[in-house]
Amino acid sequence: QKGTKQKKFQGGPPTTLAATAILSLSQLLQTCYNFNFRSNLLQIIVRQANHRSCEEVRSSCCQALAAMFSKDVQGEASLEAVRRMSKMIKERQQHSGGRRGGIIVRPE
Repeated sequence: QKGTKQKKFQGGPPTTLAATAILSLSQLLQTCYNFNFRSNLLQIIVRQANHRSCEEVRSSCCQALAAMFSKDVQGEASLEAVRRMSKMIKERQQHSGGRRGGIIVRPE
């Protein structure tokens, strides 16, 4: 139908290949968050940090974001991640379950 938006389906747990790719991306974010494709990487990591059906993926993404927040001295990457989180929460019109909020205010 024209003019209707289809929702992306975030169904069951990711396949083994998808989970491996996401875990690799979260490791990349932890080690090297300042590079040309940071926006693409953050888009995936932020979205997967809210993945309900795979705790390993969610945990890895949240840890990657927490590591980036603590290492980001200039704050540019952190600001971009927070903006993406805010946008995702607004789009879904629900609470994030406190996980990301804990990352943002967690003292280190």
